[in-house]
Amino acid sequence: MFLRKYWIPLTVFVIATAGVSLYYLQPPPVVFYKPVEPLAKPTEQPSAKAPVAETAQGGDDREQVSPTRRIVSVEKPSHSDRVLDNMGLISAEEIDAQEKARRAFYASHGLEPPPPGYRYAKLGDGPPKLVKDKDPIINVVWGEGYRNYHQLTADELAIYSCLRGIAHPSVIKRYGLSQEEVEFGLVWKQALYEKTKGPRPTITAHVSHPSSNPFTEEEEQALLKRMRAREHELVPRPPESFPIDYDVFDTIIADIRETLSRR
Repeated sequence: MFLRKYWIPLTVFVIATAGVSLYYLQPPPVVFYKPVEPLAKPTEQPSAKAPVAETAQGGDDREQVSPTRRIVSVEKPSHSDRVLDNMGLISAEEIDAQEKARRAFYASHGLEPPPPGYRYAKLGDGPPKLVKDKDPIINVVWGEGYRNYHQLTADELAIYSCLRGIAHPSVIKRYGLSQEEVEFGLVWKQALYEKTKGPRPTITAHVSHPSSNPFTEEEEQALLKRMRAREHELVPRPPESFPIDYDVFDTIIADIRETLSRR
């Protein structure tokens, strides 16, 4: 009588346990990634509406999360939904077959099955690396880019800081600038910006995690902060602001007008 009363709940419990076991036995594939290619040459588009103040905050120059920092997920689609949908219909023989297939999968790559909470990732031509879930691999690829303001001299940076706002209406009104004078100033500004071109790193974070445990917004922001720190270890941090020196601006306008008058 006792067994008759409880055999159905016990059977459901055993089958559910078997199904959950299979869920964790699914082998995530070894993922092969090629190195990230350097970004194409960026261009700076002058803006006629960029605000100018005693301390002008950069538009395209402000420190921000740029396209040179990427987060790449290493995870593959999970088969857990299919397994859970069939929970209670899978046999002990099928569980055993899944375990053998899992071990054979890793053995084909010369690997042992990863312990719980770990996965394999392969970057470039290196061997597969055992990584902990959500523990990113920071990869660096060097290319050519702009915003290397440390390549400008102090005088050049002061001039560039002023010329960033030469097309703003308040500056045009202050100095009574003509369209020709504004365009000349923008050409001068672009010439200085070209001098910031140099070696720039592309920072990529390869992250492994199961689909059942996605990144939270806080974790993603922490990872972006870590990637920025790595970038600043490799190249000097760009200015967070470009202060305007109007004595320098006065000299710039005088030079522009003198140059144009000799044409």
